[in-house]
Amino acid sequence: MKVSESARLERIRGVTANYFFWQGLRWVPGGFIMLIAGLLWSDWWPFTESTEDAVLIGALLAALGASMAIGRYYRREFGHVSGIPGQHARRNALKWFVFYPAMAASLLVDGLTRIPFFLSGIIWAVAIVAYWWSTGRGRHHYLVAAGGLMVLAFLPTLNVVASGSPILSLFFIVLGGIYMVGGVLDHLELRRLLPPVATGSEADSIP
Repeated sequence: MKVSESARLERIRGVTANYFFWQGLRWVPGGFIMLIAGLLWSDWWPFTESTEDAVLIGALLAALGASMAIGRYYRREFGHVSGIPGQHARRNALKWFVFYPAMAASLLVDGLTRIPFFLSGIIWAVAIVAYWWSTGRGRHHYLVAAGGLMVLAFLPTLNVVASGSPILSLFFIVLGGIYMVGGVLDHLELRRLLPPVATGSEADSIP
């Protein structure tokens, strides 16, 4: 077997072992909500206080509906992958007990204090790299995204963006863009590695 073919099969194995996380279009609605949240805290928010609640509720409902439709699309076009019980136990433990608490704590620090750098940029960049590493790697746009967040972390240090609401607003706008653009790129990579299955065929389910 050629080395390139062996590497391709190993990549496919990594994708199917982390199938949910390669369904990139699922991240687009979440990115849209983050973008809305970032704009809400910025001077660029175009809506008045009397209409912003309706806009936010409408955006949340649209994102929820889109997420449900995207889930059905992936099940229909790519089939279902049955995970191996306990396969990702270590990753799940680190996610819930290390990374998520650290990410939440960094946002609190940046929102409540005025430290001379943006801590969330560093913590979330590390989390993105850990996510990329633990979900099959490939998709080098995650490394670019992590680098961008590291740059964002030092904008307050350079007096480019003020600490507090201004940097948090920019962070969520950038993060929303990362989710949306990265999600589309994930989807394109998934289509390249795992072409859609024929509906109703035996390939509908991958054990």
